[in-house]
Parts: sequence; structure tokens; C-alpha cells
Amino acid sequence: MNETMPGIRRLCIAVAAYDNGREGQFPEGSPASPPLGAVLDETCAAADVRCAHWANRPTGGELAVFPPGIDEGRVVSDFVRELRRTLVRVNAESAPRLRLRVALHQGITRVDEQGYGGRAVVKACRLRDADILDRELAEHPESDLVLIVSSELFDDVAGDTVAGDDVSGDHPPDLCRADFRPVTLDVPESGQRALAWVLAPAPPPTRPALAWRRPAERDTSSRAGA
Repeated sequence: MNETMPGIRRLCIAVAAYDNGREGQFPEGSPASPPLGAVLDETCAAADVRCAHWANRPTGGELAVFPPGIDEGRVVSDFVRELRRTLVRVNAESAPRLRLRVALHQGITRVDEQGYGGRAVVKACRLRDADILDRELAEHPESDLVLIVSSELFDDVAGDTVAGDDVSGDHPPDLCRADFRPVTLDVPESGQRALAWVLAPAPPPTRPALAWRRPAERDTSSRAGA
């Protein structure tokens, strides 16, 4: 007998590379950018975030779904900080330049034979693919990534990681509320509109980072059991 798996609230991070139709020719022999998966693995290791289960999405990009009960404020703060640092190093060592669209959301997810699904996964991917992110990267050529946070997650973590001077707890104010601006997006198939928060940060100073991991080393065997 088939039973429907219960929905569980989880943090979701959807990531995809930005491609503005690059036409430039790179010098022969120049190092290529590493796979997106290797960049994300390095970021998680540097941020001490070991519970993310990355999965390639049929629509492109990658998705991380975290186990329930994590400290969402710490994960968001540390992941974004280390992703910015990793991109600085990657882009200093290789070409073409890697720039990312990153969406963060939390909500109900479900697990089936295809992996993770549910409204939270769909919304995270839709936020990542919103046209406004491409516009932000086009308007901020100095930025290696643009970040969009759902209103649900933004409200939940605004007291610690995204509140600037209002920071509480042990998390550093890597993301300041004043640096975000609200945007309203159309929701496909529903005719409704949704509030989200966008940030296009400039890159931070470089720092030594971990070596890239080969894609074959990535552990995807435990995705459905988290």
C-alpha cells in the first residue's frame, strides 16, 4: 500500500549560474570555471554546513534541502558569507567569471521516489529564476551573486542574521536588513503576487579557501533519507 509521505518544513536554497549571453573569447589554455556543484560543496565545507543535500534540477541549477530543526539563521548567514568568498577566489583563478542567482525559502517539502518536492521547492526555484535577478546582475557588474529571500524566511531570520544593528544571538550581521529592498513578483498559474527581498552584494576581500572537490566525490546517496 502506498502511503503519502508527510510534509516537513525545511530550508531550501536554489542556485543557478547567470549567463548574460557571453560572447567574449577567452585566451587559449585559460582555466575553466569549476562545476557549480564543486563550488557549492566547497562553500558548505567552509561554512561548516554539512547537512545540505544538493540535487541537480531538471530545469537547471541546483537545490539544497536541509533537515528540519537546523539553526536557519546561522545556516543562512554562514552559507552566504562563504559563498561570496568562494566566488571571489574562483573568479580570480579562472575564466569565464562565475556569477550566481541564489534564492532562499523555507516551507513544506515532501520526499518521493524522485527526491524532494512540494511547494517550498517550487517556490525556491521560481524565486531563483525570477527576471529581476538577471536585471540586478546586469546592473551590478561588480557583484558575483544576487540573493533573493522569500518574505516567510526573511521575517523569521530578521531578528538575527538580517537585522543589522538589531542583531541578537551569536550570529554576525553578515546580511544587513538595510541592504535589502522589497520586491513584488507575479506568481505563475495563480494570478497572485508575492513579496520577496533582494540583495546584490559586492564581493568581499579574498581569503584562502578549500580546494575544489571533484563532482564524483559529492554524496547524493542520502538525499531521500534526510
